[in-house]
Amino acid sequence: MKYFIPIGILLIILFVLVLFFSIPRVSYKYDNYSNSYSVKSVYGNAKSYKIKSSYKNKDVTSIDVRAFYKKDIKKIIFVDSNNIEKIERLAFSRCKYLSDIDISNVYYFENNSFSYCESLKVEELNAIEIGMSSFYGCKSITNIKLNEGLNSIGSYAFSKTSIETLDLPKSLTMIYNDAFADMSLLKVINVYSNKLSIDSKLYLDSLEGIEVNYL
Repeated sequence: MKYFIPIGILLIILFVLVLFFSIPRVSYKYDNYSNSYSVKSVYGNAKSYKIKSSYKNKDVTSIDVRAFYKKDIKKIIFVDSNNIEKIERLAFSRCKYLSDIDISNVYYFENNSFSYCESLKVEELNAIEIGMSSFYGCKSITNIKLNEGLNSIGSYAFSKTSIETLDLPKSLTMIYNDAFADMSLLKVINVYSNKLSIDSKLYLDSLEGIEVNYL
């Protein structure tokens, strides 16, 4: 005897599955060292996710490795306040539609944290460290302000962005080789720091077709 599931039941099951996978769900991980939580991973196919400022009465201070990797997200919403201080490696890498996220409080960008985020627009950073390839391939970044407090810029950090002029703050001490490689629109770098390492200066002076001004 053959049994057939009524079409109505199949449609209800399909609807429930679609609804389940479209609901944004976030998991958090506790870190003993910082006594805070990080966003460990996200589930669902939503276009936007809400990140809590705290979880279980502890601050949420970082986005974990690959938490949003390759997600088709457009927007990240930080609820109440933004306590995120660190974006770990590959956390948002290849989120090519991501355009709306507040990273103004982030101090540490680890390697490839936003690489290949083609729609990302960032106007200002208050970072202390910008890791290797942090913003590699973020072609929608056309102008960015690097504020005081920045210590280092990693290799390929801004490669393949659309920045035309870059001001390097007084606090900067280290620029790794190829930090500004393949930036076809970059014409001027204004250096306000007198603390740069010898290797950093040698790298800047080796850049061809870019005007480097020590101010």
